[in-house]
Amino acid sequence: MEVILSSPLHSLSSDDLFRMPPLPTLPFDLIVEILGRLPVKLLLQLRCLCKSWNYLISHSKFAKKHLSLSTTHHLYKVSYSYTLSKCVLTCHPLDYVSTNVTTMVTQYTGPFNYYVEDYYIVGSCNGIICIAGYNKPSVILWNPSIRKFKELSIQEFPFGGVPVEQSGHFVSGKINWLASKHWLRESPCFIVSLDLGNESYQEILQPEYEEVNEDNYLTLGVLSDCLSIISGHVVWIMKEYGNKESWTKLFTVSYMPDPSKYYIFTKALCIFDNHRQVLLESTRDWGTNWDTKLIIYNSRNSTFRFTNISDQSAYSPRNGSPEACIESLISPWS
Repeated sequence: MEVILSSPLHSLSSDDLFRMPPLPTLPFDLIVEILGRLPVKLLLQLRCLCKSWNYLISHSKFAKKHLSLSTTHHLYKVSYSYTLSKCVLTCHPLDYVSTNVTTMVTQYTGPFNYYVEDYYIVGSCNGIICIAGYNKPSVILWNPSIRKFKELSIQEFPFGGVPVEQSGHFVSGKINWLASKHWLRESPCFIVSLDLGNESYQEILQPEYEEVNEDNYLTLGVLSDCLSIISGHVVWIMKEYGNKESWTKLFTVSYMPDPSKYYIFTKALCIFDNHRQVLLESTRDWGTNWDTKLIIYNSRNSTFRFTNISDQSAYSPRNGSPEACIESLISPWS
């Protein structure tokens, strides 16, 4: 940006300029507070301003500070691009999704291999997305906001049952899955929790459902940093992790396709508007093709509307569900 000096300053000599008082400086703590509230894209640009700001913004302590203040979320999904012959990660600002305002979509090619179509999102934490592939012995930890990723080798470990979903859900330092003693759809499900601190397993008790779920249709997720579960038409959240009594019915979806017909799988991705609106994924298996929609349910007036996310027809459930992820400076290498 070009700055034009006013005429009185043009008349000043170099000696006059040197005698002028220095510009006021802000306290360091105030600078941190201001920078900590800026979007990641702008912060990456400000690193080029001077060495001291580059050092500050690149520091891990500042990244944690920024994470604690961050309120910006994005919706990510993996899909296969036949133009590029590889998978891509698309990013939709969640604010625009919830308000149905059309916006430019950011697309990342990142660490995906060419001609491989079966990558999917496992989950996310602190701005880092975990991506895996079927029959692949590794996972990718990727922060698209700062364009850094890390690949990790993984090994199989027992669940004490058969997992009925490919992705775990991270809450309070623990990963949670829905599991069953058998692969059959009619088999009852239970919640298995892995504590990453001591590598121990436990079962998380489910809420007291008000009606019998004849088709055993349950989906697990995370809403507002709380473990959540959908049973039929009811969305529950566990406000205090591990405490069965803290299960709270968030709301009942007034209309949702019957899960016993056409094998419709519905998942709650995120909530907003003070818990009055929820973003739902509805996937229908027609036998020969998939029909996946992202819809917003408003509990105030019991209405549905389709989101403005484009190219949903090109998105396959094989690539996993979309993931709502906070924007951060956290590096997968930290």
